Amino acid sequence: MRRTCLVFLPLLTGLLASCPSSAAPAPGTLIDEPCDIEIADDAIAARLRCARLVVLRDPEHPEDGTFELAVVIKRSALPKPGATPVLFLHGGPGGGMTRYLGRSPSDHAPGHDFIAFDMRGGGRSQPQVCAADGAPFMASFLHPDGLDAGIRERRRIVEACRGKWQAAGLRAQHFGTDRNVDDAEALRAALGLQRWRIISESYGTTVAAHYLAKYPEALEAAVLDSLSPKDAEVLPGAEMHGRLIERLADECRQNAACTARWPELGRSWLDTTVAALDAAPLQVGEGDRARLLDGTGLRQMIMQVAGDEAGVRSLPFLIDAAARRDVAQLAGPLSLIGQDESSDGVNLAATLATDCRDRARHLKAHDLSDPMGLLLGVPGDVCRDWAEPAEAPRWPLATRVPVLILSGGYDSFQPDPTPVLREMGPAAQVVEIPHAAHGARGAGLCVRGIASRFISDPAATLDTSCIADMAVPDFLLQATPSRGLRELLPMLVLGATPPPVLIVSVASAGLALFVALVGLWRGRGGPRVPGTRRWLFAPAMAGLIAVGAPASLIASHDSLASAALLYGLPTGWTWLPWISLLPLVIGALALRRGRDGSTRLVAALALACGLAMMAAGWFPGA
Repeated sequence: MRRTCLVFLPLLTGLLASCPSSAAPAPGTLIDEPCDIEIADDAIAARLRCARLVVLRDPEHPEDGTFELAVVIKRSALPKPGATPVLFLHGGPGGGMTRYLGRSPSDHAPGHDFIAFDMRGGGRSQPQVCAADGAPFMASFLHPDGLDAGIRERRRIVEACRGKWQAAGLRAQHFGTDRNVDDAEALRAALGLQRWRIISESYGTTVAAHYLAKYPEALEAAVLDSLSPKDAEVLPGAEMHGRLIERLADECRQNAACTARWPELGRSWLDTTVAALDAAPLQVGEGDRARLLDGTGLRQMIMQVAGDEAGVRSLPFLIDAAARRDVAQLAGPLSLIGQDESSDGVNLAATLATDCRDRARHLKAHDLSDPMGLLLGVPGDVCRDWAEPAEAPRWPLATRVPVLILSGGYDSFQPDPTPVLREMGPAAQVVEIPHAAHGARGAGLCVRGIASRFISDPAATLDTSCIADMAVPDFLLQATPSRGLRELLPMLVLGATPPPVLIVSVASAGLALFVALVGLWRGRGGPRVPGTRRWLFAPAMAGLIAVGAPASLIASHDSLASAALLYGLPTGWTWLPWISLLPLVIGALALRRGRDGSTRLVAALALACGLAMMAAGWFPGA
């Protein structure tokens, strides 16, 4: 018996060694996990499935290991039997989508399940190397020693990030559009789907096009929203901006008020303003937030502001402020450049690793005229040490898969879609939305409806008549500078961390109301001092109104107001800072008239609310 065991022991050991370890899931495995994303309500939560997809870093070198990619599947609220699921390919590279799928109950394509995964390094997917570098990188745009110092700081951050990237065992071959397409195929196989349909946006259109060329049998239809151009079609930033400003100038000439305000609007006006700022940079801001604004800085501001339709229509106002060197008007839009975008899941390492590998132009030294240079604020030669070149992403030739290209008239990134349409053949069609910016589906329900109807029935004739009825934002002609508005703007519009003075004001207003309500509740059955109820409640409500009125007004802003908020107060909102006087006046009266400790405490908190708002710049005439 002992000899028999000795004979079979090596065989048994070999069999156990050949079995995969439970601690290392096989590539292609989809691992379910709790949804750690923001979810609006239980009804949406019941429709979500969250998971991690295991993929090889490099199929040619499996010894390099694996990545786990975040996946979220959102079942349709009203599923249609047999409806093909829809895959969303997000922008970037280095962006993400999965964190947003729990926020809204609506379907991107009614009746179809919706699937998203964050591509390598983006959003909630691995590798998260350099994920914390976004904040200091974006903060460098506000470098107090000017733009050149900011560029040096960003170079330093990029080089330090590359060191972390290499120390983590990452290589250029782990990234790129081809890898992202193969990851999508691995996800399709893991879900057991024969085919699916695609909605893509910005960089996602590059992934979708490569997918169409490599695996056309896997796709039933594709929407390409805001084409990401091939290298040969990328225009210098000055040319992109020049074409956009000329388009705005043509539209301005059809508007009497706009023509009277800016008769000189055009490309030459912008070029002259840029040249003047290059010759004599303008200092904007004070102390640690001071920076020198030159022509490149103005072009960076244009790239940021032109992200939506109302922002595009505010560009003449922006250029005019720069031409007049109006520091008060420029401070707001300039602050966009320094916002921390890391909260949106944009990973610096994933952006560089993918774009540097895909686009040969980044391996050559060039100035900040390149669109990527304007967005990231670093010259393109940083790619030379980051990644060796790979095969450029492919575009499908004469595809048989129905394709819808959405082209925004205000999208300065997007090339002319006509040559792309010719390459793809008769199965592709273009829908132009004259007054849509980059990400045309964001222009409103009309465009989203067109994309949704195409995804649901790619063979049907598209009804695009709603485009003619789409509302066009007015040109922004006037805004009143307000430093306090710009302090509230990051909290209510951009989702960034609010300044401490506003935290104090909100906390004091809320605490004042709490103390007032507790005091009133406790005093229900006992003797009351005449006027106590009134002097408890009044200062508490005054503090809440002072904070709540501007918050609710700004949070519910329309598109035109959102553009005006970049520069100050929209016309008709100039009364807003006067609200800061309300808690001060009532709080002071309560302190003088109050008869007990509760009243005096509430009054003191109301005063703290008003003073905090004033410290943030919210006072009449600010």
